[in-house]
Amino acid sequence: MEDPTGFELAFKNSLFWQFGLLILGVCVFLYFLLEKIGLLVNGKTKKENWDLLYHGIATKAKVTSYKDTGALINDNPIVTFTYAFKDEKGKVFEGHDKKMIEKLEIGSLSDIEKLEIMYLPNKPDISRLSENLDDHNFGRFVQLLFMVTAFIFSLTVLFMFFNTMYHS
Repeated sequence: MEDPTGFELAFKNSLFWQFGLLILGVCVFLYFLLEKIGLLVNGKTKKENWDLLYHGIATKAKVTSYKDTGALINDNPIVTFTYAFKDEKGKVFEGHDKKMIEKLEIGSLSDIEKLEIMYLPNKPDISRLSENLDDHNFGRFVQLLFMVTAFIFSLTVLFMFFNTMYHS
């Protein structure tokens, strides 16, 4: 293995680098997909959640509309709710947030008139559904699942590399 042509020949004849690029692409795609549908919490969201928990004001918001996102968790749909609420001064603000709905509750979505939310008094445009602030366990589970998957893919890539380099 001291001769560089051995490395060049091993990489030329293997699928190692193509497999590595494929895995990297899948990981990046999954990360952005999970972050977009709200299952991964980024730094900005985490800070806003903490601010809402400790400085936020709880109120009831009137549901103005709802829309199925098309994403499913355990066959339960994720629905985006748009809502309107009044701050302490009586000014009306609009917000939106996602919520997982049980399959059996789908038919009763039109019956939901009010939702409990929290908003920041100095920035009422930042608001979330109260129930989304309490449960971070699912987000942690998804992050852990993503990290374990990335780790397994990394081990696979390393195995393929050593297999290519020392068994060719």
